[in-house]
Amino acid sequence: MIQKTKLVRTVFIFAFLIYTGCLFAQTDERSRLLSLEKMRFSAMTKHDTVALGAFLSEDLVYIYASGLVDNKHSLLKDIATGSITYSFIIPEKITAAIDGEFAWIYGRANIRFKLSMMTGTIDQYNSFVDIYRLRHNQWQLVMSHNARVERNAPYYKDSISQAKPSIQPGIY
Repeated sequence: MIQKTKLVRTVFIFAFLIYTGCLFAQTDERSRLLSLEKMRFSAMTKHDTVALGAFLSEDLVYIYASGLVDNKHSLLKDIATGSITYSFIIPEKITAAIDGEFAWIYGRANIRFKLSMMTGTIDQYNSFVDIYRLRHNQWQLVMSHNARVERNAPYYKDSISQAKPSIQPGIY
């Protein structure tokens, strides 16, 4: 009986250690993913298409708040040629979740960009969902969907506006 109790206790402790190890590993992986997301935003604002290309999957689908859809090639081309120039992307309230080889990050971001066909800059407060896939031990963005958060858009839980003023309120 004592032998069986020790065995049960040992199995329980072993299972607990594996479980907590997995939790810490997933927390570390989420932190790694959030850091990667910030590095991707930095590469976009610095027009670093070489670094940006490493973050993007070959089968990327990138949906802008305007509804325009890009793939990896067209996104990199637009940034390289200056068709779109990001001044800043300031993420906030970002959260990451991981399920096997897929992960998603969602949150909001204050974004300032310029299109080559326009004279002024555009400020937007967007919500976004980014989906990553783990391939060869590297996370790559496979889909990004952005949506502009309008100033008068109500929170889904209450009537307080979810859009905060842009850094440049006159344009937003």
